[in-house]
This record gives sequence, C-alpha cells and structure tokens, in this order.
Amino acid sequence: AVRLHRAVERTQLQPIHGATLTLQGGTSLPLLVETRQGWAHLCQLITDARMNNPRGQPRTHLTQLEGRTEGLFALTGGLDGPVAQALLQGDEPRAIEHLSQLQRLFGRDHLAIEVWRHGLPFEHRIAAQLILLATRFGLRWVPTGDVRYAHRDDRRAHDVLTCLRHRTTIDEIGRRLLPNDAWHLRSPGAMARLWRDHPDALERTLEIADQ
Repeated sequence: AVRLHRAVERTQLQPIHGATLTLQGGTSLPLLVETRQGWAHLCQLITDARMNNPRGQPRTHLTQLEGRTEGLFALTGGLDGPVAQALLQGDEPRAIEHLSQLQRLFGRDHLAIEVWRHGLPFEHRIAAQLILLATRFGLRWVPTGDVRYAHRDDRRAHDVLTCLRHRTTIDEIGRRLLPNDAWHLRSPGAMARLWRDHPDALERTLEIADQ
C-alpha cells in the first residue's frame, strides 16, 4: 500500500486500496477501501483470516464481515466470485442467496456486480445472468478485467506461480491454470473497445472510483 501511494504521487492516477478475501469454499470477494474506518476493518479481516486458518490458507466466512463493512465497498468478484461460481454450477438460487447476503452486509450503495469478458465461450451467458440480477436487486453492474497480472506476456510467470502455490508442475496442474492470456491490465482505450456496446457501464466504474 505504501509503495502504491508513493508511486501515484508522480502521476495523475488515483490510488484505490483494497484486498481480495478468499472465502470458505475458495471463492473470492474483492473489497475496496472508502474511509479510514474501512481500512481498519479490512486489516482486521485479513489478520483474522491468517491467524485462524492453516499457514498459507487464509479464509474468511461471510458471517465474519458482520459489523465490519462500514467504509468498505464490495464487488461480487470475477469468475471465482461466489455469485459467478454459483451461476457456473447452474445454481441460481444459491447465487441469489449470496447476493442477498452481500447486499445486507454492505448496502446497495456500497456493492456492485462485476461482469467481465475474457473470450471464454460461457461468459456471454453468465454476463447476461449477472446483469439481470443487477436489475432485479437494483444494483450497479460494472465491467472489470478480473486482472491477475499486469501485461499479457506475464501469463507464463503467473502459471509458474500458480503451480508453486499448488505444489505441482505445469504438466500436472490441468484446468487450475487460467484458460488464456486475457487476464492482464487493459488501457482505458482497450476497455472502451471491449465494452463499446455498454459505454454507460464504463462510466459507472469511474463513479465507484470517485466513491
């Protein structure tokens, strides 16, 4: 966080601090910091996740967020988010349950549904379901990159690090690797081209950044 803050002082960029919590079951929940209180809550959540679980396997249960969401903004997560994972398994009721719980914890103004495009064949169906859920719950939906590495060429390094984390080899890891190299940080122009059919959705990402 300190390195990020110092780096952006030399640019016109606005730093956004946050972390992605790994939930029980292995799904992921990104949280963005809005206030000092939110920073304190996030630090405590991370500490608890590390202290109360085996080394290298931090986990958070959604019930642990009770009373700790003030000053935090939640995204529903990318492909490995709890809502998307339920939809991928064809379990819409469970997706609705997760979303209801998140809305209760964070409130409508501090929660947004992530939608992404990585060129995978099933993404169009999942994106359509997520957008319908956003409309049903009265929530904002926003395009994200679900970024895992900075540049497209960094995919190999990411694959190697993933193998190290799972203590296996490239030949043996199988589908636990990302399916393509589209999980890199895109420029504003690239995102605008990718989401040219939803320019209003891109504008909502700026609203959340300002928030």
